[in-house]
Amino acid sequence: MASDKLSHRYAFLVAGLFSLLILLVLILLCVSVYLRTAGLRDQLTDTFSSSHDNYVSAALLDNASYLSERLFDPLYRLDVTRINEEVQDIYNWLRPKRVLVLDVDGLILSDGTDANPHYAEQQPVPEQLRDQQPHLLEQNGQESLYFPVVHFGELAGFVRIDLNPAMAGGGMAELESRVEDYWEGFLVNLLVIAASGLALVVLMTAGLIRYLRESLSEPILHMIEAAEEFARGNLGFRLTDLAMGEGEVRRLGNALIQMAADLSHAERRIMRQANFDVLTGLPNRLFALQELERMLLLAGKHNTRVAAMFLDLDDFKKVNDTLGHEAGDQLLVEAAERIRACLRGHDVAGRLGGDEFLVLMGSMTELDDSRTLLERLMNRFRQPFHLPGGHELVITVSIGVAIYPDHASDVSTLLRHADVALYEAKGGGRNIGKFFEEGMNQGMKRRLLLEQKIRESLVKNRFYLSYQPEFDIATGQMVGVEALLRWRCEELGDVASDEFIPVAESTGLIIPLGEMVWRTAVQQLASWRRTRPDFQLAVNLSPRQFRDTGLISGIARELEHSGVCAEGITFEITEGVLLDDQLNSDRLLQRLRDMGFSVAMDDFGTGYSSLSYLRSHPFDVLKVDKTFIQELESHPRDRELLRAAVDMAHALNLKVVAEGIETSAQLHWLRDMGCDSGQGYLFCRPVSAADIDRLLVAFSGAGRLAEVKNLQTPGADRFGTAG
Repeated sequence: MASDKLSHRYAFLVAGLFSLLILLVLILLCVSVYLRTAGLRDQLTDTFSSSHDNYVSAALLDNASYLSERLFDPLYRLDVTRINEEVQDIYNWLRPKRVLVLDVDGLILSDGTDANPHYAEQQPVPEQLRDQQPHLLEQNGQESLYFPVVHFGELAGFVRIDLNPAMAGGGMAELESRVEDYWEGFLVNLLVIAASGLALVVLMTAGLIRYLRESLSEPILHMIEAAEEFARGNLGFRLTDLAMGEGEVRRLGNALIQMAADLSHAERRIMRQANFDVLTGLPNRLFALQELERMLLLAGKHNTRVAAMFLDLDDFKKVNDTLGHEAGDQLLVEAAERIRACLRGHDVAGRLGGDEFLVLMGSMTELDDSRTLLERLMNRFRQPFHLPGGHELVITVSIGVAIYPDHASDVSTLLRHADVALYEAKGGGRNIGKFFEEGMNQGMKRRLLLEQKIRESLVKNRFYLSYQPEFDIATGQMVGVEALLRWRCEELGDVASDEFIPVAESTGLIIPLGEMVWRTAVQQLASWRRTRPDFQLAVNLSPRQFRDTGLISGIARELEHSGVCAEGITFEITEGVLLDDQLNSDRLLQRLRDMGFSVAMDDFGTGYSSLSYLRSHPFDVLKVDKTFIQELESHPRDRELLRAAVDMAHALNLKVVAEGIETSAQLHWLRDMGCDSGQGYLFCRPVSAADIDRLLVAFSGAGRLAEVKNLQTPGADRFGTAG
């Protein structure tokens, strides 16, 4: 009995000692696993944090160039509306604390709000931006993204984006929370395993060790490896099913894989936005220029040619203004589709912005290839566009082409020459394609100089008016004048109208010039009518002025200010006004007539002008161009044509005015045809307002044309705001 007790006691002692030994082993094992897993957890968290921070920083710096490209044009043009739109896009994307757009001196231009309370405040520009590269900088605990707004080396300003810590930390906080949840679950499992190990003794302890090693440690090591691959940018790295483990560890692995997939999707979306136009799906300016650089490298190696074509839709702004931006956007989308349809397989088309497109032809061996594409594009755009609302429009395109290496040896020169050719094409009218020629550079420099001097002369009041008298052909009485715009530039001297008017027309400067002409002429007319109440005035209106929405209100305002009656005032237009937008032009012409003005068809006998214009448009006066008058003496057929035109005009109750009368024989023929009035060097050259005053005094008596001879002054041929 004692031995049994002893054996039991010994057995209990051995069992107790063995149990204590197993317990100690389990405790040591659990502590070891706990410490190792805790270290792996911290390492995993640090790796996640580092890879996430590195990725966010790299993404911000990479996309600074894209933001700079988008902001350059509005910042360079000081287009505050577009700057604010771009800033709002940054707010929507990054959710920053603040965005500041600075000029090159560090002065605040915009913070994206309409109020803009800190406008023109000085902001320090970090020294690091001298290298014109983006930087992430931290000041007083605030991390900010700084980058310059620069294009082809030209600095337009800077942008400061104060980052919101929640942006960068939001995703990491969620992941850390998941890691903590999984860690707590792991501790619970560890305690359960330890308690179960007390009963299962040695075999279960060995199995537990193996289980812990295979189900926890190795999967976490594989996840650390995956996180390090993700940090290096290898978002395609995949965890095998065995490396994923089971239970909470598998959930952790799935979360890691999902994070990599989300980052990869975001990267693809950002790359798409950075390289392609959202509206048309075409490559944007940045991507298209990169393709052009690649094409030039290949062309240099293989001795081939590259064509760069600038395309600009004619009168696109008019579509936006009249039909709305939805129609304008649809027009751009359809235009992009037409361009795509004309390209060869390896050609590239991109949208530069607005209604401007770039087409690149690489690997050309013959210049005829580019001519063929040019003709294909021109023909495709002559077909009508079908826009929302049932609108059908013909929107043509102007194209400028430059060829590498014939016209340029580098990207910037090639693009500049294509732009020069486009300018020439648009200057020649519309629906025109032109290849670059060396002489265009000089013409472009001259036009740029004229544009600059026109702006300066507007400020310095270097423009003035001369007046071409108009005489009644039957009586010889002076009945009125035509206001003619003159320009005497300080540096260039007297500049002819046929040179500066097209520049003013293409740049929009014709609007302030036309306002000056109308204001000056109507004020002068008020003075003349105090002597001659029936004295008449003719003023030219250009196609660009007709597209100005403030034309009618401006005319009415100056008329009211001067106190002059509209009767006896004639606005002269050319066929270019009717070709631009016939329906809108007729509506404006009728509004002018309703106000009491007369409307004249100017330069009849040139271009496409025909008698059908007189029947289909609301005209009161027909002005026969001087080129028609000059042929009267030598061409009987021209005399008969003019006689028929005068008869038809009179049948339509139109007054007929002849321009450029220089000989008595011409005057005789015009009087015989019944022409109402005329102007020309036979009567009087363009003179100043003071000379018109003297003429009015001379004609107040019995005087007629004889008194004019002493007042004639030298002058160039006729020019006015209509060109």
